[in-house]
Amino acid sequence: MRVPFFLTGVLFAFTAWGTLIEHWGNFEPTEGVAFAFWGALSLIAIIGLRFPVKMLPILLLQFGYKILWIAAVGYPLMSRGELDAAGQALLHANAAGALIDAIAIPWLFVARTYVIDAVSDSAHEPSP
Repeated sequence: MRVPFFLTGVLFAFTAWGTLIEHWGNFEPTEGVAFAFWGALSLIAIIGLRFPVKMLPILLLQFGYKILWIAAVGYPLMSRGELDAAGQALLHANAAGALIDAIAIPWLFVARTYVIDAVSDSAHEPSP
């Protein structure tokens, strides 16, 4: 699990923080949200290097937003022939990142911890 945390911490640190510093105060709002998110994600990923299991929800978030972007933005644009070169690069980067995340995430642990245990815990809670 440390590989995606390392890649996120290092790669996003250079790209996001470099862009944030270079364009400080001169972003379109939505573009600024994306770079601010990636900058914060790079810092949190560094914590994941030390505490990978505790930071597992960050990997799930990372995997989720990549898959959603591919499904809701990248693939529809590509299927209509409207994906420019920058979009194609982003599609490839998100696909590669999602694959790395999917391999690194311990899915059985996720199922036990966040699905099975959550369901059994809620079944044993007293009703109000």
